[in-house]
Order: sequence, then structure tokens, then C-alpha cells
Amino acid sequence: MLLDAWDLSGITVDLILWAQGADPEVIRSRRPQLVKFAERAMAEVDVFVKPVLVYHEVAAPVLSEDDLVFEDRFSWGGLAPHCFLNADTVVLMVGTIGADLEAKVSALMHVEPAYALAVDALGTVALDVLERAALNYVKVSAAAQGLRVTKPFSPGIAGWPLAEGQQQIFALLDPVEVQAIGLTLLPSAQLHPKKSFSLALGVGQDVQEDGHLHFCDTCALRATCAYQGRHLMA
Repeated sequence: MLLDAWDLSGITVDLILWAQGADPEVIRSRRPQLVKFAERAMAEVDVFVKPVLVYHEVAAPVLSEDDLVFEDRFSWGGLAPHCFLNADTVVLMVGTIGADLEAKVSALMHVEPAYALAVDALGTVALDVLERAALNYVKVSAAAQGLRVTKPFSPGIAGWPLAEGQQQIFALLDPVEVQAIGLTLLPSAQLHPKKSFSLALGVGQDVQEDGHLHFCDTCALRATCAYQGRHLMA
């Protein structure tokens, strides 16, 4: 299922500044020009950002001691079976804000590098907001049926190698829908456009609920990341 009606009103100037690694309060007093760049970028969000995703729900996997089998065809040995323990179904999503912003950043970097960084940060925030909105969509839909959802799991987290996970998710999605949103899985296992995401989460009455959906908890870099606990939408 292709979904393209998303409200990105959660984007703020402060979040754009945070996405550049800056403290908004400090920047407002010391480098007001950066605030103006962020405001300018935010004013053009509808021009640069085209949020869209593909949503697919599959029957709960068959669980064994060290493996997950989807639709009797796809084995997910890299992801711990307990992640989807008691799930009735598993939701798969891939989403992107489109390629326009990436192209704009590339063009601006040669003529207005400071503004290019603000536009790139806008993309980072927009993708975060889209991902949160998508997760909330699943939660609201599940709650209407008396169900709960697990944490989201993305390829590249500890215990789920990036290349393996990306291939597993894309194998279960409709390639026509994925192509329709302009998303490509590269041989490097990276997504194109860069401002894109992929994830899986379980849905059921008795699943372990998502808590605060804090992505740092499952990140493979959590032990060394300088931004530990500072996920934009945490």
C-alpha cells in the first residue's frame, strides 16, 4: 500500500538547528544568520520535501529457536526471534522524502554552502517526522483493533546486518510500489534517495510494547556515538 498524505507540521526551526549539531539557544544569540538560513529552509519545505512510503503487512512469522520464516519463503535468521514474539502480523515500511532535496543540497553546496547545510538538516528532520508519523499511523490503527505494537527494528541495528536486513524487507514488498515512490536499494545496501528509511515492527495483543520508541536503544553505534540520547524526535 502506497501512502502519501503526511502532515509534517512537526518540523521547527529549532529542530533544523539541532540537526546541524547546534544548540538553538546558543545559535540564536551568537550566530543569528544560521537561524535565518533555517527559517528560509523551513519556508520551502513543500518545495523540497515529498514524503511518501510503502506499507505492507504480512502474517506473523513462524518462530524457531534462532530463525524467523515469513510466508513460508523468507528466512530472517539475522533478527532475534524474540523481537516479534506473540505478534499476529508484522508491518514492513520503506519511506522517503524524495530526491528533490538531495539534488537541491548538491546544487547549493557550490554557491551557498551554509544554506545548503540548513536544507540538508531540514531533510533530516523531515525524515524523522515522517518516520514518527508512520509509526503513529501503525499504533493508531492497531489500537483501534485492541492491538499493540513493538519497537521498530531497522536493518543495521545490533544483530541485524544492514545488507541482510534490507534485502529481507525488500523481498517482501511490492516492487512496483517501491519503484513508484522513487526508492532504490543500491548494491551497497544503502537506500536512494539518502533521506529514506526501512523498518519492521510486530503487531498483536500480547507483544512487548514499544515504550518510547527510542531508536538509540537498538543502534549498533550506541556504545560510541557522540549523540547518544539526542535523537531529534526522542
